[in-house]
Amino acid sequence: DVYAAGMSVGAPPDAFNAHGQDWGLPPWRPDRLAACGHAPFRRLLRALFRSAGALRIDHVMGLFRLWWVPRGHPPTEGTYVRHDAEAMLAVLVLEAAWAGAVVIGEDLGTVEPGVRETLDRRGVLGTSVLWFERDWDGDGRPLPPARWRADCLATATTHDLPSTAARLTGEHVALRHRLGLLTRPLEEERAEAAADVDEWLALLGELGLLPGAAGEGAG
Repeated sequence: DVYAAGMSVGAPPDAFNAHGQDWGLPPWRPDRLAACGHAPFRRLLRALFRSAGALRIDHVMGLFRLWWVPRGHPPTEGTYVRHDAEAMLAVLVLEAAWAGAVVIGEDLGTVEPGVRETLDRRGVLGTSVLWFERDWDGDGRPLPPARWRADCLATATTHDLPSTAARLTGEHVALRHRLGLLTRPLEEERAEAAADVDEWLALLGELGLLPGAAGEGAG
């Protein structure tokens, strides 16, 4: 059996989920996966590529290492277990090439140094989420689309982030408050979320990307 008994995969605590995540799925054991020539991974990819011309891999960092959580324990008590990333990527890009398919990696959250560069060399596209595209090395303000990362799928949100409607109304802050997930006072979170929306709307207006706005365009 290639699965690790008594373990579940997830993610460690980060800025968006202070308690970490437990996805309730058993991880592959890297040693047994290698022993069978990564056959389960190959079969999975071939099944997907039979009916898809593009594949988005959630938490693509899992090809490098995965956060294992012992069953019955919280995600905060997990640990990283490494895969043979070169072998996993080789299988992935080979199967994609045979299928003539595009591969997109969801490279958000806790990303090790060098992971994005390795994926880029292999031709795996990244993911850019509008709300995260800021000048983190400068004044922290929103970046116009022309300055976003190249070779990425650009999106307003993902399946495990707030919807755009929730962002615009602040409902995501209220929900996290009800679930006990806030790490700061509610009013601080609300104020920051509102400022975030205001800054993005201001930039979109400057670029002429809002109804009735006259700007310079996204280029």
